[in-house]
Amino acid sequence: MFLIDSSALITAKNHYYQFDRVPQFWDWLQYQVESGRVQTPAEIYEEITKQDDELKMWAESIKDALIVSDGAYDKKLLTVLAKYKDEEGNISPQGLIKMGADPYLIACALHTGWTVVTGEVSAPKRTLHNRRIPDICDLLKIQWTNIHGLWNKEGLINLLDFKTNWKQP
Repeated sequence: MFLIDSSALITAKNHYYQFDRVPQFWDWLQYQVESGRVQTPAEIYEEITKQDDELKMWAESIKDALIVSDGAYDKKLLTVLAKYKDEEGNISPQGLIKMGADPYLIACALHTGWTVVTGEVSAPKRTLHNRRIPDICDLLKIQWTNIHGLWNKEGLINLLDFKTNWKQP
């Protein structure tokens, strides 16, 4: 099971799988969402639907299946936020804004045990609120991957196998 970040979807839409050029990808991903294999927290959904574009329309069309229904992940939020704090145990108001919904995504993964899918890359030298999703996931022993990892990750290759000639079973 996978929890997808807004950065993964936005990167896919803008660079690899534009809606008009690779619609099969979005059909495939919709099928994975509707099958319960890929979801996202409500806070990430809000980021996905901020821009009035094809991604927003796609996400709105599958909203009920896309949003994680178990809201109990907020109980893990303090554990996640602790990884962003300074030596005094504080997070600045600017830091909270900069983090956006990332802590909710990671808390949801900590709660569910699912793999995080993100468009961010590891930058372990970053500190405090500048930390990236992969690095916080590593600190908390949460599996993470990029959008291509949905079908290329070892052991998962047959689970969510995407090809451009993909057709819904």
